[in-house]
Amino acid sequence: MKAWLVRAKDEFYATVVFAETRGKARALAMHTEVCEDVDFIDIEVRRKPQMDKYYKDGKKRNGLV
Repeated sequence: MKAWLVRAKDEFYATVVFAETRGKARALAMHTEVCEDVDFIDIEVRRKPQMDKYYKDGKKRNGLV
């Protein structure tokens, strides 16, 4: 599972989600406090490979960053 940093465009707050692809990470982000009222297309997603080690089975997100 890969770690992704997600946030609304032009916003300061972000969270880390764990997903197999960028699109799945964006979809998961829509269910977080950081991106709950944000359109799918307005969510920025960046890969954070250094966070991969924090993944545990069944874990979908890490929390605020």
